[in-house]
Amino acid sequence: MSVPTPLAPGLTATEAPPEDDDAILAFINRIQPHIPWTREHFDWQYRRSPAGPARLYVVRDGPRVVSFYAAVAQRLRHKDEVLTARHVQDVMTAPDYRGRGLLHHLAHLCGEGMRRRGESGYTFPNESSEKSFRRTGWTEWGPVPLLTREVTAADAAPTPILSLVPHFDSDAGAAWSESGLAVGVHRETDYLEWRYTKPGQRYERYTVDGRAGYAVLKHYANEKGRFTHVCD
Repeated sequence: MSVPTPLAPGLTATEAPPEDDDAILAFINRIQPHIPWTREHFDWQYRRSPAGPARLYVVRDGPRVVSFYAAVAQRLRHKDEVLTARHVQDVMTAPDYRGRGLLHHLAHLCGEGMRRRGESGYTFPNESSEKSFRRTGWTEWGPVPLLTREVTAADAAPTPILSLVPHFDSDAGAAWSESGLAVGVHRETDYLEWRYTKPGQRYERYTVDGRAGYAVLKHYANEKGRFTHVCD
């Protein structure tokens, strides 16, 4: 990763302590008022992952947060090895501070920290952040597939037997481990219970054919229609 150019006078880039949580939450809601976060959402996202608390990085102009970079703790499975990992997400800069390389500074801080601790990193950038990740040395693994299908009343019922359950037990984590998938976030039962209790969302958990597998669905509607997201 290339070393970023020095910050302008008055700007500082640091890892944020937990005492900055309120200021970071207020900054997130200033940048994306159309997707407001509650404190419950913030704590779920950054403080309750079973892999540990997130590392949060900020650029300040004096006391004011003007750029933000989050690295959420996860366990990443690669073949038979479970790695300590960071999912980089929620990357944002105040509009009047964009174009100054602030995210480059935060990416450098985050990357150096991951290297010191022997952690792996991954991210799913959107169109706005993709170029920033490329500039700071991230390597593209491959595209994320998106599959869609229109469902009608004429569709036959599926053969597997799905049973709606309020929570997953240890069999769900065992099904993931035995699935043969080579790479992915390690889905032990504590991860599944954390991931699918996201505040403000309603998920349906199913076991498949008794204990053979599991499925998670999310239903939502917008101006384009009603949809079911097969989450897991």
